[in-house]
Amino acid sequence: MKNIILSIALSLALAPALPAVDLVRDGKPLAEIVVPDGAGASVVLAAQELQAHLERISGACLPVVTNPTPEIKAKVYVGESEHTRNLGIKIDDVKYDGFKIIARDNYVALVGREFSIAPILGKYAGLEGGPGQRKLWEQETGKNWRYPGITDMRGRQFGVFVDDGTGTLYAIYELLEQLGMRWYLPMADLGIVYQETKNVSIREQDMKREPLFAVRQFNNGMGRFKDEWLWYKFMKLGTSKIFPQTHTVEYVLAAGTNNLPADCYGRVGGKINYHVPRLTSGSLRAETALFLEKMIEAYPGLEYVPISMPDGWLDMDDDDAKKWKRTEPWGAFSDYSWDFIMDVRKRLKAKHPGIKFSTFAYSEHKLPPNNVEIIPQDTSISFCQNSTLWMLPGFRRDLQVREEWMKKVGPDCMLVYDYYFDHAPPRSFPPIPVIFTKFMEENFRGMYGRATLGFWVDTSWHTGNEYDWCRCTLRRPGLSHLMVYLHNRFAWDDKLDLAKTLEEYYDLFYGPARKEMKEFYEFAEEVWSRPAARQISAGGGFLKEADVIRYFDILKRARARAGDSIYGKRIDLILSEMKPLETLFEGLKRSGPDVACPVTAEKPQIDGDLNKPFWRGREKDACILREMFAGETPHHVKTTAAFRWLADDSAIVVGVECFEPKMDKLVESCQDRDAMAIFADDNVEIRFETDKGIRPLLIVTSRGTILDECITENLADLPNFYTVREVAVKKYPDRWTLEAKIDTKPISGERPTKQSPWGVNICRQRMAGNKPEYYMFSPSGTVFFDITSMGNLSVR
Repeated sequence: MKNIILSIALSLALAPALPAVDLVRDGKPLAEIVVPDGAGASVVLAAQELQAHLERISGACLPVVTNPTPEIKAKVYVGESEHTRNLGIKIDDVKYDGFKIIARDNYVALVGREFSIAPILGKYAGLEGGPGQRKLWEQETGKNWRYPGITDMRGRQFGVFVDDGTGTLYAIYELLEQLGMRWYLPMADLGIVYQETKNVSIREQDMKREPLFAVRQFNNGMGRFKDEWLWYKFMKLGTSKIFPQTHTVEYVLAAGTNNLPADCYGRVGGKINYHVPRLTSGSLRAETALFLEKMIEAYPGLEYVPISMPDGWLDMDDDDAKKWKRTEPWGAFSDYSWDFIMDVRKRLKAKHPGIKFSTFAYSEHKLPPNNVEIIPQDTSISFCQNSTLWMLPGFRRDLQVREEWMKKVGPDCMLVYDYYFDHAPPRSFPPIPVIFTKFMEENFRGMYGRATLGFWVDTSWHTGNEYDWCRCTLRRPGLSHLMVYLHNRFAWDDKLDLAKTLEEYYDLFYGPARKEMKEFYEFAEEVWSRPAARQISAGGGFLKEADVIRYFDILKRARARAGDSIYGKRIDLILSEMKPLETLFEGLKRSGPDVACPVTAEKPQIDGDLNKPFWRGREKDACILREMFAGETPHHVKTTAAFRWLADDSAIVVGVECFEPKMDKLVESCQDRDAMAIFADDNVEIRFETDKGIRPLLIVTSRGTILDECITENLADLPNFYTVREVAVKKYPDRWTLEAKIDTKPISGERPTKQSPWGVNICRQRMAGNKPEYYMFSPSGTVFFDITSMGNLSVR
């Protein structure tokens, strides 16, 4: 703090004297705030915010008027008006939702471009996030399509959406920043920093500021609370375009509930799948074009309409796959989807030549298409990336693929859809500080002047009832606020000095504890940047138990330094959010038994036969499964599991023998791979937790039906195309057996040792008896998927 104050004082002493407009002297108002009669809600709010914060800074309350008072010499004009036009101030040359600050001759003019979402939303504008949207959509279209939410319409305060472009309000906050105000945290009492003074003068200036990106939006309902809403606006978050982020084809398909022709849906494994589009279908192309025409009718001012694929789209129609499926990760469906996109675009352009289009580069269609050389200038993409995970080679590839896209699209035709949401409830991520300032700077530097459409960011959120004291939608604001703050700074300043900005933050926000908090954030970034799995487990992951000890040591030293001050309260917020970390590693310890896995140089033929030479000695190695709740060994049925590790470290082979006195009563209703119906059948679950914290799951029924996936609390850790390809079931009069070869490379699994064992559990669900029965290698007492009950597997 002392360094910043000395720096400011020296700068003022050396700088030439400039004319200024005096607003307050000795705590008394010298000026009035002039708002045009009939001003829009955002301009009225801007005047109110200026009045309130100036009073907090100086103690003086400047009057707000619609007609200037002749006796008051100094004027602050808020919003474009007859008065600003008479002064020759225009905003026609301001790009996007930018603004101007003009200060001279006893007046200050604060004017900006305004962009409101509401007129484009029309009759849908008052139905934010409710069932009324879909009901109205179905009435208007006569269809059972899903409602195409074109933007996040929550976060409406003061009659203004948080995503509205509010240039005049940005100008107000820019002026307040010149006076030393900072707003770091989405709670006004804890988050705002003021430089209090009894004299307020505005230096002479002729400033024009424009955002570097047309779209600057955060997803997941940000801004439902007043302080949080104003915090986002202080950081100048908003948009001057509506760029729809809708999974169009998924909404058209409506999972088979809308009576579309059968050829609209793909056949996977010979059976129709209502979640899979058949993109070569003329019926589906015509229906999608009709869907978009209805969007244009519903929103006549809409600039873009979306032609995007279903979310989580991982299967292709059997026949189409023979022609269209590519082999490379992230590009398997690219040519297929772009053939569809270009056809639907052509159909719409015939009737609406001025319309533009948006689509995703995401999942299996993230790579640029080979069948479209240059993307038309009327078609823009949302490139999905995970910049928070660029320490991992697989995600580092984002930068390479983004460069490939930039060669195919124009500079105003790429929007980046990024993910900052590790703390969001579906991820269940431990409350550690996710700090990635260097990745963020690299991210923006690579986009300035090259991908100017902007950003749409998914960040952490909660439902509003997670904390009793909750005052914002942003989850864990003590941990999350800094990265949100920096993101919005980078969106306006391509010359941002990151180091200087952080130093100012440490000084102003933590005062006497600035040294310790700088240490905290720098250590947090070091931990987060480690190139290891995000999944934290007993055996692996980027976070270590010693890191947790150091986090709390730094924070406690900072808290002691800050004392019972506002700085201490800010540190208390972080401490309260991180408290669950204190017991994290204790809760990750596995309570199950140890099991040693023999190594074999033999290459197995996976056929379900556990009596072949490959399994010699199995009787000695086999583990007996016990009843899940009581942990007792059953007498009426017996289940054993055995393991073999291949000498070349390429795979682990699992053999399970399920004795069954009622083979004719086996429940085997599920026929489709990866179908949820598998959980109702006689089955065996095989669960591992590798040394890198990855959790593969394989479920096999007595019929041989399979469900395979890789479970991890952070979806970004999922290996591409995770599939267990070699599984076999064999039946006998008194038992059924299964054999599975699980490749280690896709799950980042190195050979388990006693020092770094894998977690393991084998679980049998028996449905052939009088009632369901459950048996486990390591009984949990509750459920199959309790990772703390896992055993420890090592190779001997």
